[in-house]
Order: sequence, then structure tokens, then C-alpha cells
Amino acid sequence: MNLNRRHLAFAAALLGLGLPAASRAAETWRVIMPFAAGGATDVLARMIADKLREQTGHTVVVENIVGANGSIGTAAAARAPADGKTMLITSEAYATVNPLLFKAAMRYEPSDLVPISLLGEQAAVLVTHAGTGMRTLEDFVRKGRGGGVSYSSAGIGSTSHLATGYLGSVVPGMKLTHVPFAGGAPAINAVIGGQVDAAFIIAGNVLPHVRAGRLVPIAVSSAKRLPQLPDVPTVAESGHAGFSAVGGVVLAVPAATPPETRAALAKLVREAMQAAQIQNHLQANGFVVLNSTAEEAQAWLARETRLWSTLIQERRILE
Repeated sequence: MNLNRRHLAFAAALLGLGLPAASRAAETWRVIMPFAAGGATDVLARMIADKLREQTGHTVVVENIVGANGSIGTAAAARAPADGKTMLITSEAYATVNPLLFKAAMRYEPSDLVPISLLGEQAAVLVTHAGTGMRTLEDFVRKGRGGGVSYSSAGIGSTSHLATGYLGSVVPGMKLTHVPFAGGAPAINAVIGGQVDAAFIIAGNVLPHVRAGRLVPIAVSSAKRLPQLPDVPTVAESGHAGFSAVGGVVLAVPAATPPETRAALAKLVREAMQAAQIQNHLQANGFVVLNSTAEEAQAWLARETRLWSTLIQERRILE
């Protein structure tokens, strides 16, 4: 009965948008995920897709279109029809970092998409393996100033790459060797396997390995400690005041999507995010749930763009 009411409510919302009768029949929606399957954000996208199926009765398919720090999937979303049937769930990099690092290769402009919600934020966790002997950020700095430290990342321009470059810029004398991978999972495996010394990876991707004892957490990138790692200090607490680097999860649609359709989709996703299964996943994986408005998402992206523009272009943290 509740499901029927939801169907009727959604149909009424679509009818209010003036969509033709055929569009209110069962149809296929796409959620484009521009990163590899299996990560915490990909799992979140699939959970949201499951809830959208329940809410609407439509087929909702998650498509992983990966490459170039999310740029390839983002371009696919930007080119999609602006009819409310294609959504993008991605990191903030599509609008903040990619235009700084990959402008020549990008096949979209950030303005080709419009954010309709900032679903949440995630801190990164600086982790190492037991064989390095590092247990604190001070140990990491000492090793970096000595023989140097190698670190893996989820790719050039990823949060893991940026956070480590940012840290290197605030700690003089560090010798950092970057080893990029095509995604968080292989970057983590490189640390576990001892191929590199460390990685600054999004919390949701490393917490299971920390809990299993495969990785040693050294510091977190957010301004506050993670409830899931209450004994692990922030970089700021460890003597580098003001340091903060977090990743965002953004829900966006093609820019020409009508405002009424955007609002209807945002409402559906906000409701889906309240499901106990999704809330439990977010809590376990270190997300700070925001479920913001479109205006709040745009303001957040603007702030992050200013931050990374300064760090990359003026302070040259990646050089």
C-alpha cells in the first residue's frame, strides 16, 4: 500500500512537470558512476538505485564508466538527454580539480552539469603497513625527510593524490614518490602488499582493512577526528593547524534538466538516503551525511574550487 502511494505521488509529480503519458510508464533510468565498482561510493550509488526502483517502479541501472579521474563518465552524463532519466553520482573533482589538471583532455565543461545535492563528505585516512614501523604522523614525516616515502593513490587528481601533495606542502623537506593506480582498491593493495609505504585513501575504502589489521592508520585529513577511528588524530592536531582535505559525493544531472524535474529527483534521493541500510553503510564507512540542497552543493563546490586552485596553481602541491 505504501509502495502504491509512492508510485502515485511520483506519477503526480511527473504529471505536474507536464511529461507525456508514455514517460510515466515503467522506464529505464541510469545512474552513472565514473569510478570502479566495489568502492564505498559505488556501493552507495547501488543502494540509492535500489531504493529508486522501490520508490518509482522503474528499472534503475548503475553504469560504471571509468577513467581520467572520473572525466569519462562525467562526459557521458553531460551528453545524456536532459529528461531526468540520467543521474551522475560522483566526486567533487568533476568541477573542482579536473578542470585544473585535465582541461585539455576533458570532453565536458563543469557547467554542462548541475549539482542537485551534496550527499556527503568523506575524510581520507593516511595508512601504512606494519612493516614500515610507522605508527604516527611524526614517524611518517621523519621517514619522509630521511630516505623518503613512497605512496600510492587512486589516480592523478584523486583525493588520495591531492591530500598527500597538500601534506607535503605543509611539511618542508619531505621526499614523496607518487605511484598512481586506477582506483582506490589497487592503491590499497599496493600498501598491504608492501609495494609502497603509505596511502592517503578515502575512509570508506580503508576502514575494512584497518579493522582487519591489514593497515595501520596514522592520521585523518578532516578537521575533526572520525568517530570510527577515535584514537587516530587529525593532521591538524598533529602540528599542522588548518589542514583539511575531504572528498564530496555529488548528485548531478545534465544542466538542461528542467528545474521541476531536478527537484523531484532530489526529493526521491533525499528520501532514499534515509533508509536504515543506507544510513548504516554511511556510518560504517566514515561518511558525513549532508543531503544538501542544490544551492548548498553549488556553494560547497565553489569553496573547494577556490581551495584547490590555490594549492595546485599557486602553491604547486603536485610538483
